[in-house]
Amino acid sequence: MSNADEIRFWNQRGGEQWRTHQHALDTLFREITEEVLSLAAAGAGECAIDVGCGNGDTTAALAHHVGDAGTVHALDVSTSLLDDARARLARAAITNVHLIEADAQVATLGLHADVVVSRFGVMFFSDPVAAFTNLRAHTCPGGRLAFAAWGEIEDNPWFADPLEAAVAQLGAVPPRDPRKPGPTAFGDSDYIQRILAAAGWSDIAIVSREVGLHVAGSAPTAAELASGLGPVSRVYREYPPTEVDRAAIVERVRAAFEGGEHDAGTRVPAHIHFVSAVSAT
Repeated sequence: MSNADEIRFWNQRGGEQWRTHQHALDTLFREITEEVLSLAAAGAGECAIDVGCGNGDTTAALAHHVGDAGTVHALDVSTSLLDDARARLARAAITNVHLIEADAQVATLGLHADVVVSRFGVMFFSDPVAAFTNLRAHTCPGGRLAFAAWGEIEDNPWFADPLEAAVAQLGAVPPRDPRKPGPTAFGDSDYIQRILAAAGWSDIAIVSREVGLHVAGSAPTAAELASGLGPVSRVYREYPPTEVDRAAIVERVRAAFEGGEHDAGTRVPAHIHFVSAVSAT
């Protein structure tokens, strides 16, 4: 099966949105990044694969974990995001990273990695079993897998509140298969378990818990960001909003987020699956 739709999306609107908000998104996902890197436990001298590396936030951190004797092979399908990652790594004088424009579902990399890591980069495969089988083929015997994936939309206010506000303002959209490629495709932890088992991974562990999304600004800033990204875009495609519509949607989301305001910004709770596994030998 082809990932052509996702490759097109991340080389067009999806990639441009991420580039526009990349600094805010790095801050937003800070707690999740720290947890998935802790779960991966990449050590000095190891070979790591970063799946869906985007602008290189997790890649740079992984590069420090494996050190000069280790290597990170960072994969993404977006040319523009890889350009941003390349610039980030150059500014930081990080030289132990290979950036690769490739689809992890089908790529032939010639690697035997010690660990495969991803922060929100593995939910976009048209055939997830094939993708995780291919990733396992690129790990050494006993190689490790560690990734973070969103829970269901309704358990994540970052997605649910803007979606609810947009539907209230503009109208409902047809139901969507929740397991189609997209941010919350792995929302069901049992679904993740089945995929990884079918792909030959063992010792599968899934810890699902609430963490914080962090916005360096007030609730209106958080609402503006959340209302322009993610599943809410389906409503916008069906009913293109006016500026008045957008303002009304952001105001509804602001009201939902204001309880998370604190001195350093705004915290929005998120339900995240932290997943680990070992390559069956």
